Amino acid sequence: MQRKLKSLTQEGLAEMADISVSFVGHLERGEKIPSIETIIKIAERLDMELNYLLIGRLKCEQKNCPIYERIRNMI
Repeated sequence: MQRKLKSLTQEGLAEMADISVSFVGHLERGEKIPSIETIIKIAERLDMELNYLLIGRLKCEQKNCPIYERIRNMI
């Protein structure tokens, strides 16, 4: 997980990306998908390429969608 590799707490990432700590938790558990704007903020803060996150199916079931796994791994 990129957040941990960067030695960031959930609180630190939340502050950097201007999102709530609880939302970071939801993302890490794969319970929610962020907006494109939030994905961009998180990717910038974690120094990650957007392509890593956005390649895959866009229409899919929440729990079976590759993008959820990518987002969870990003955080």
